Amino acid sequence: MEDYKHKYTGIYGRDYHETRLNHPTVKFSLKTRAGAISSGINEIFPQGVNFLLDIGSADGLLAEGIREQVAYIYKIICLDLDFNLLGYNPFPATQADSCRMPFADNSFDVITAAALIEHLYDPRSFLKECHRVLRPSGGLFLTCPSPFFEWLATKLGYLKDAVHVARYNLEDLTIMCEDAHFSVELTRKFMPFPFFFARGENRLKMPCRKQVFHFCS
Repeated sequence: MEDYKHKYTGIYGRDYHETRLNHPTVKFSLKTRAGAISSGINEIFPQGVNFLLDIGSADGLLAEGIREQVAYIYKIICLDLDFNLLGYNPFPATQADSCRMPFADNSFDVITAAALIEHLYDPRSFLKECHRVLRPSGGLFLTCPSPFFEWLATKLGYLKDAVHVARYNLEDLTIMCEDAHFSVELTRKFMPFPFFFARGENRLKMPCRKQVFHFCS
């Protein structure tokens, strides 16, 4: 396997699957993220979507939660670097770099990437790659921790070191998304921290638009 340490942290291995299944706090966070993303998908795509890509999917538990709550999804494809965790994933899965995805342009209606961007050394390349593989009317849903609450939880001993490369606030994420040809449209909160919804034109300035959803947990 290629050395991805210059781009990623937080490749956890098999023990992470057991934690996600059994640890109360982790289970709550996972359920809440899935609910927030599913709510956004149902709001923007009330008839459902055909092809959904879950990036940083690990064992597929988030994707399963989304499938249970979204009106209709024809097919879910998952991508992660951790081969061991993908072994638990019930969906068709690819081991690959999210900054160099092995998919054609305009392949997906929706992309989800929960708690991933804070692990990336090159988040801008990741966002541009997501823009490339999204269809013109597609949507990207990202989650990341709220910087203040992550810092506070770590200081209080509630959250162990999560091996995050960076902490992003809404302004930081907005700038990165605009650089990748997205523009922010809506902000909300979940768990109970802020997230935002972003929407951007496709690169050819066509009438169709790509929609991108960014969540801070």
